[in-house]
Amino acid sequence: QYLSPGVSYAFAFNVQNPTCAHTCAPVTLLVHGLENSCGGEPEICPQPLSGNVILAPDLLCPMTVQPPDLFATISESNSLAGCSNILTISLMSNVQLPFGTNVTISGLVGAQISTSVVLLGSDGPLVIGGADWSSADFTLTIRVTYEPGIEPLRTVAFRFRAQNPSSPQAAAVQPIISVSHPQRIKLGMATMVGSVLQASLTPKITSASVVETSSVRYSRNVLTVMFRTNIE
Repeated sequence: QYLSPGVSYAFAFNVQNPTCAHTCAPVTLLVHGLENSCGGEPEICPQPLSGNVILAPDLLCPMTVQPPDLFATISESNSLAGCSNILTISLMSNVQLPFGTNVTISGLVGAQISTSVVLLGSDGPLVIGGADWSSADFTLTIRVTYEPGIEPLRTVAFRFRAQNPSSPQAAAVQPIISVSHPQRIKLGMATMVGSVLQASLTPKITSASVVETSSVRYSRNVLTVMFRTNIE
């Protein structure tokens, strides 16, 4: 059995990527065999065929190894002290986050959250669930409840309700996120994009006015008071 000229052939095999990050590997193909240029069997008229063919032009760049990475953002719906606040978190990783992965968000300083956290919408409760809150260290832990897990480069968003600090904090907090699985993965900590929970605004009446219907002595007068607040 011989390979026909002018025909493309393909084969595949599994490799284990290196544990450390590095750039492209110089992948080449070394061919060595017999070329039948005489029209007969290769054994009758052997001519060596050999050479190096570059398999990896710069645009393909095989064997480029990137370290596991995690990107996450956080935002809030309300910056009023002592008021209800909905925190929205989105996260994405360049590796698979399998079923049972723990996602830990720490540094939510000042937040008041019920120990039975209820997630308010997401890509669906089947993706993220099982939230636990620790008031001792202001840490929220959730789990991937979707089998087989969250695919690489897929963005997952979820929301939960918190109570803002009762008075403004000196500065907003920028939480830390980390991901781990008991048997399969452990990603380093990453600072989330966004800052929350400063509670920089205090509830107050922002404007008020009064108008009347008559200024005539002894006449009936209707006073109408109008005001606006920065809270519900």
